Amino acid sequence: MSVTPPRATIREVTAAPRPERRPARAVNASRRPAPVGPVTGAGSVWQQERASFGYAFQGVRHAWQTQRHLRLHVALGLLAAALAMLLAISPGEWAALLTVMTVVIALELLNTVVEAAVDLASPRFHPKAKVAKDVAAGAVLVSAAGAALVGAVIFVPRLLALVGLLLR
Repeated sequence: MSVTPPRATIREVTAAPRPERRPARAVNASRRPAPVGPVTGAGSVWQQERASFGYAFQGVRHAWQTQRHLRLHVALGLLAAALAMLLAISPGEWAALLTVMTVVIALELLNTVVEAAVDLASPRFHPKAKVAKDVAAGAVLVSAAGAALVGAVIFVPRLLALVGLLLR
């Protein structure tokens, strides 16, 4: 019996054909229940955590390489951060700005997850698959609109004051 890794990399998932499911084994009532806690023999907790972070970074890298809207949201976030530094916004405004930027990027990543999962589950067109993808994209749109409003509340008064000073 071969041992499979606990998680596959994105390349392995996209390159490998879908394996057939094996029937579940019968549970032997005389066996003790599996221990609770870290799996023994699978490396230290730190090694497991390091591997988990590696998988997360692989996911972010995949999304960065394949999702142009993610790159667009990051670029707009960096532009907003640069403007915030130039205008010397308050710590509370920084907190609001960073929060909405993080929410937009996280929802863009989740939208990528929904699209991939729906494509896997329903390779052909299905109306419910379309709904799932459209609603996930709508969540990104709503968060981006909210982020734009937060940016407007923070930046517009300062920019208007700056323009007023320049026109005097």
